[in-house]
Amino acid sequence: MTACICGDGSGHLIINGFAIVCPSCAEKKELERLQLLSHAPRSAARFDRFSDLYAEVKSKASGHPEALKQFNQLVNALTKFAHNPHGWHLVCAQPGTYKSTLLAQVLKVQSRAVYAYIPDLTDAIFQTVRREEDDDNMELDELKRAYGTAPVLLLDDLGAEHQNGRSDFIKAQLTHLVDMRYRDRLPTVITSNFSPETILSRYDRLGSRLLDRNLTTIWTITLPDLRR
Repeated sequence: MTACICGDGSGHLIINGFAIVCPSCAEKKELERLQLLSHAPRSAARFDRFSDLYAEVKSKASGHPEALKQFNQLVNALTKFAHNPHGWHLVCAQPGTYKSTLLAQVLKVQSRAVYAYIPDLTDAIFQTVRREEDDDNMELDELKRAYGTAPVLLLDDLGAEHQNGRSDFIKAQLTHLVDMRYRDRLPTVITSNFSPETILSRYDRLGSRLLDRNLTTIWTITLPDLRR
């Protein structure tokens, strides 16, 4: 985050009679606003530690040793990410495999992280567009910029987005948002029920970004649905 130049948290200072906005305070306020708007479901944030989360999964999936090994490696990687965010992680697994719970745990540890449930994010995009049909979509640009430049972003459930018959439009908006993060290599975790191959075929350029192994660690977790 940019160093504070106002010194008192007021958000501005006066230089030669001109009010100057403090970049650090502006970034902090934007981050706080995003964190208020987008939060992980309470049911997913019930563990004190990553190890407690893994213990519950282990108790439910004891008959799947290889999948548990994969999941343990993922838990270890996201524990490190939560304390020192770096790079991207793409987590592909079927429903009921604690993907949202993992993101909620990262959110509890990493104070600068922002969580976004992708169906809610796409709904916000549609609402913004409806408000701006006769304008220049400045609010939409601000929405994408806010998420595209968040210090740490947790994108949950790629593939579940609401498209309202405008799939190409939604793909373009998500691609633009992700591309901002890709260019600046901003720490990001994405979850999906789709396989990496399906993501690549459905999302074209966006899929190519997400599957760039120079940036992204790709996890294909083969646990069964543990909610059944």
